[in-house]
Amino acid sequence: MAIYLKLLSKIDPPLLHRGVSKACALKFDVPLQRVQLIWFNGHNGGIEAIKNTYSHNYGRKKVQIDSEAIKTTYPMRTDFV
Repeated sequence: MAIYLKLLSKIDPPLLHRGVSKACALKFDVPLQRVQLIWFNGHNGGIEAIKNTYSHNYGRKKVQIDSEAIKTTYPMRTDFV
């Protein structure tokens, strides 16, 4: 978000001058392609396209297991080879 705002502050509408994206990449210590991708996404969707879409809960969901149900199941035999 900060990279896109920095790019927006340096434009002379609608042009981004030579060397601005490289200077921005050096300032934020990110690859030049990342800055160019942020600029491209900003043009296609505005500020909403730049925001992180993975800010919600994601990943493996925890499964609730009833401990009483485990205790009532028949134990498996592990004494044989």
